[in-house]
Order: sequence, then C-alpha cells, then structure tokens
Amino acid sequence: PMRASSIDIHPNTTWSTNGITVAGGNGWDSKTNQLWLP
Repeated sequence: PMRASSIDIHPNTTWSTNGITVAGGNGWDSKTNQLWLP
C-alpha cells in the first residue's frame, strides 16, 4: 500500500538497482531503529 511521506520525491526520480542496507545491533522488531521483514 502507498503511504504518505513528508519527503518530496520528484516524479522522475530513479533508484539504484544495487545497494546495501546498513543496519544492525538492535535485533529485529518494528521499532524505528530496527528492521522487521525489510
């Protein structure tokens, strides 16, 4: 589902197809400093 965002993303924005997610150290859960089913 689409969510409203406070970040203005231009309609012609492109995204990298390769990258890394840097996170960890806080276990898994749905809090803002954790990942849960990313």
